[in-house]
Amino acid sequence: MYKYSNSTFFKEWEEEMEISLFDNQSIYIAVFSIEGTLLFANKAMEEVLISRSPNDLLNPRFSKLIHFPVTDKLIYKGYITFGQESQDDNFSLDSRVYRKNETFLIIGTVDANLLIAHNKSMRLLNHQIIDLQRSLIKEKFELQKTLIQLKKANDSLNEANAAKDKFFSIIAHDLKNPFSVLLGFSDLLAQNLDDYDVQNVKEMISAIHQTSYQTYQLLEDLLLWSRSQLGKLSFTPEGVSLYEACQSVFELLESQALKKQIHIHYDVPQKLCVIADVGMLRTILRNLFSNAIKFTPQYGTVNLSVSIDHHYVEISVTDTGIGMNESIQSKLWSLTASVSRCGTNGEEGTGLGLQLCKEFVEKQGGKIWVYSVENKGSRFVFTLPKCSHSEDVE
Repeated sequence: MYKYSNSTFFKEWEEEMEISLFDNQSIYIAVFSIEGTLLFANKAMEEVLISRSPNDLLNPRFSKLIHFPVTDKLIYKGYITFGQESQDDNFSLDSRVYRKNETFLIIGTVDANLLIAHNKSMRLLNHQIIDLQRSLIKEKFELQKTLIQLKKANDSLNEANAAKDKFFSIIAHDLKNPFSVLLGFSDLLAQNLDDYDVQNVKEMISAIHQTSYQTYQLLEDLLLWSRSQLGKLSFTPEGVSLYEACQSVFELLESQALKKQIHIHYDVPQKLCVIADVGMLRTILRNLFSNAIKFTPQYGTVNLSVSIDHHYVEISVTDTGIGMNESIQSKLWSLTASVSRCGTNGEEGTGLGLQLCKEFVEKQGGKIWVYSVENKGSRFVFTLPKCSHSEDVE
């Protein structure tokens, strides 16, 4: 590449035009001053300069370096726009186009001062456009954040409405029915006690006791669930012996299992420790064991087993009960869908047990899911963080 001028103006012009990009082009490119002085020639142009004398190169002139034979034909005179159609920084030259055989020569003139000013203004405009684009991107990002927050708020509101509907449904229906039973049997006993034999009285008292126990369970679940929804339930995670938690729940539900002659087995290492709130863990186990007993016919089995990895303990409660079809499974964790069913001996459900299990498991950093086949049984699985050291279990 030849540069024939060291003037400050030419350097500025060269920088504005990024003229070095022309050097490796295969077409002939040269730049002359308005007086005809050669300012720049790319490599291709250097090969066709017709004058090589030192005097000419010291102060080269257009007329001495390029010769136009009379056979060259002027085929166009006017403005030619250079640049891409999609860009704003193209420019126009007052041009003449000559043709000789298959060769074209384009000579264009431009006011360099205007071109430099144009490029500067375009660069400023480009910067303004970039700043505007960045501002729009930022505003779009902020809008997306706001939309996400609104969606979360809307989802929370929908969940709160569903919880409220569930709450009133339980109060209106699930609490009313047990009290109807209690009032009915107690009234019969009060009015006709002398007319019943001991066996009849035992059966009525047993029904009253069972209904009272189920109602107490419902009230306990309802209280826990409402406190959880209001964010007022205490949460104290600590190292808990899973074996001891299973043992305490088994003792609570043993009579319920014996009535149906259901065998309960839990295969848990005595030194296994999980990170959990002990009250929440017992509520989870109580509901899963109670459901398994409820939906398992006489002489069935309920089994709890564990699988341990480096960070979590996977706890499975498996029964040989009536199982669930896919429709019931799809609604199992929904507040808006009612999936409460009677057990194999007509046991009533609270409709809240699994909701509590899900909330309490997730609050402790775990997950819960179910595998079930209708008429074959179900397996509920949940995970809890494992203690890092066995010493956490006393």
